[in-house]
Amino acid sequence: RRMAQATGDVIFEVQNLLVLGFIEVSAGDYDAAYRYESALRDLLDRTSWGHPGTYHWEGDAVAAFLGVGRLDEAHEVTERLWEQADRLNLPGCRALAARCEGQIHAHSGDLKRALDSLVHSVQLMDDSELPLERARSLLALGMARRRARQKAPARRALAEALDVFT
Repeated sequence: RRMAQATGDVIFEVQNLLVLGFIEVSAGDYDAAYRYESALRDLLDRTSWGHPGTYHWEGDAVAAFLGVGRLDEAHEVTERLWEQADRLNLPGCRALAARCEGQIHAHSGDLKRALDSLVHSVQLMDDSELPLERARSLLALGMARRRARQKAPARRALAEALDVFT
């Protein structure tokens, strides 16, 4: 990332921030993930790079923002993703937006709305060519179902997610 910044290579810097944010979200270090995802969001905003199909960063950003209690920022990213996905007719981005929305509802304690959004995300992901994102939606669905005390459906979603991750 430092090399990209030193040479002014915005694309390489974006790619590095994508990887760094993903790694920290995956490791559960939300403070570090928040720093990378905030820098990524700001860099994309500064360069007016707004097409959501180019880089799928929003899911990691929402996870990071929720992980550090930045609900407003998570909501802002999700609303913008919905708007772009609908305007540009991008089903994969709609699926990602539905997952982000579900995670926000789960974070806020509204498990009914969380489950509705996450089921919708998985359904939309069924038609996408994004297996990792589909597995992440299944994982979020399984976690929400566990919180809602839906043991058997949670187990099925988590097992399916594990199969894809494996």
